Amino acid sequence: MPRNENLWVSELLSWHGHDRGGVRVPFHAAMGKPLRKTVETPLIKKIRDLARNLVDGTPGTPRWIFLIGGPGNGKSEAVEAFVQELDIQSNSQGELINLVSSKFEPGPVAPRRVSVTAKEFEGSVLGERLRSLTIIQDASAVDGPDQVAEDPLIEDLADLFTSPEGQEPVFICCANRGLVARARSAIETKKSLEWLNDPEVTMLLTRLLTATGVGQAALATVRPNCWPLEDDPRFAAWPLDLDSIITSVTGESPFEQMVSTASNIRKWEGDENCGDCTSKKFCPFYVNAQMLRNDECRRNLLRLLRHSEIATGQRWNFRDSFSLCAELIVGQRDDFRSDDLALSPCSWVHERVDEISIDTQPARSLSAAWELVFHLYSQALFPNWLSPSEELHTGTVKRSDVTLSAITVFSQRKRAQGAHIRQMLAGTFSRKLDPALATPSGLGSVLRMIEDEFGQSVRQGSEAFEQKLTPIVNRLLELMSEAEDFWSDTVRESSRVRAIQESLRILCSILVKRFWGVREGEYLDFEYLTEYEKILRERKELTKVVQPLREILAPGGVFGGSLVRVFGQPSPDPTRDIFVTHSLGNVIPRIASESTEEIPGHDIPWIEVEGHRIPLTFDLFATLQAYSTGARAASFAPHTRAAIDKVKNAIAGGLARDKESMLGGGVSICVGALGSLSPSTDGTVEFARREK
Repeated sequence: MPRNENLWVSELLSWHGHDRGGVRVPFHAAMGKPLRKTVETPLIKKIRDLARNLVDGTPGTPRWIFLIGGPGNGKSEAVEAFVQELDIQSNSQGELINLVSSKFEPGPVAPRRVSVTAKEFEGSVLGERLRSLTIIQDASAVDGPDQVAEDPLIEDLADLFTSPEGQEPVFICCANRGLVARARSAIETKKSLEWLNDPEVTMLLTRLLTATGVGQAALATVRPNCWPLEDDPRFAAWPLDLDSIITSVTGESPFEQMVSTASNIRKWEGDENCGDCTSKKFCPFYVNAQMLRNDECRRNLLRLLRHSEIATGQRWNFRDSFSLCAELIVGQRDDFRSDDLALSPCSWVHERVDEISIDTQPARSLSAAWELVFHLYSQALFPNWLSPSEELHTGTVKRSDVTLSAITVFSQRKRAQGAHIRQMLAGTFSRKLDPALATPSGLGSVLRMIEDEFGQSVRQGSEAFEQKLTPIVNRLLELMSEAEDFWSDTVRESSRVRAIQESLRILCSILVKRFWGVREGEYLDFEYLTEYEKILRERKELTKVVQPLREILAPGGVFGGSLVRVFGQPSPDPTRDIFVTHSLGNVIPRIASESTEEIPGHDIPWIEVEGHRIPLTFDLFATLQAYSTGARAASFAPHTRAAIDKVKNAIAGGLARDKESMLGGGVSICVGALGSLSPSTDGTVEFARREK
């Protein structure tokens, strides 16, 4: 049987954002378009409908379009789809596509602005309906080292407003919110310019920020439309940062399309790929693709990634998602480099498989087995590992070559120090979701059972779960059992030996918890995340969290807030505090906004308290759930305490300025040990000094 080289494995490495899967340029299939096709999203449908309406001359169709979002969110893909649809609807038979793509020739960088004039449309329906077409593929780009991106954007917008009636171009601009905000601020320094005397540009930039924002303006029962803009239907904007590519109402989501392509059976089976390869039994790439073709495994991965979005408040974008696919199935190019020698991923696997054969020295086999296991997608998702060598006695460890090999692997590993995607996974993602950090309270939880079994011994744990694992994991656990067995005849009372045994068991427990948890859908805070997902759109479920919040803000129904307390810090000395009390009014829950044709939804429900909107983030929700089961405020995470204090201080500040409530006797302000403010008989507020 041959030792195959599957070219698809190497191709997947190019999906990374720092490789060819990174920067997207319209009409260049080799740059940032790993699937070689347009990934269908709600925005792509919307942009195609726009092109169709423009060609048909539908009245009221927006002509000036803004795609707002950070890098890697699919703005360039939408531009390409827009031009392609214009070409189809106008029966241009590829001429428009060829014309626009020739103007996007990078050499050496893609142009900031591409324009097609009316003369170039001559003889086409586009000349009458579009008149001219301007595409700004990246408004952040500049043409020279001394320029700032705000200036050309301001000039572009001013040109739109001064276009002769009936001669307005079709204009599509890709920009990020930071640039839009800077452009609005920059106008203040340019008001002396005659062509900026008209305030329309400033008003437009303000509308764009309001309609596409995710701040306090997004926490409203009625949000301004962005497609088209509420007060100016000539414009339309779409905030791509709010679209999820993990989920889809109909059909496969964009990320599922990526995974399906990456794991497609035709790329992995067959004699030209991995079908007859001698190493496929232990190959992590082959195993990853095989598992991700399984409907349940893929569904559980999608749910985990969706939970990561609502736990962190950050959407997965296209660039990071392509990188994630490459990371989960194969890894990164530097993983296969040794002593300045770069191996192909398949050659690297063949070498490691040779080293884990029965005839190889156990220490060498163990090291190779760990390297292979690190590339299983369950381990790639969570690249953080312990470094047990810092806690172990080196002289004792060296008595066993196999144990030393295991410890050395983790002493030398720097997997989390890879490209951007690996750093993302090692950060908040792992802290919020890692199955290795979960110890569910239920006795029936498999993660708890894994901890219990491996807590006894590596061999006991490996035998208990052997049938549920893959050959490479079982082989590794067999070698780790041998490492543990070496210490069974030593003096068990020795603290150094116990530390070694404990480290080996913990490492194996982490490995199996991640493998099982990712594949079967059980991970840290899974129950809370599932409950939180329900309240996003269900008002009845959201109402259940109101009472714990009321009790935190107003114990016994009476609100109390300091006017001098610093967020998240201990309460000040009561003799020096200024404290406001008031009977707490309505606490109203609001579900997260739903998506419509005019504006995308978001994942942040909120609660209105005394006119203040409190975003109900996952962290706050988990805190309220813990509080309702007995946790005290002192145990809250610092950032959660600070968020609650911020709300209390804002409410206290508002009450302190509410003269009518004070005169009505509803608000009381205690000024430390000095006294208090209270209403007087003549309709004013007076200070009553406290008697000593």
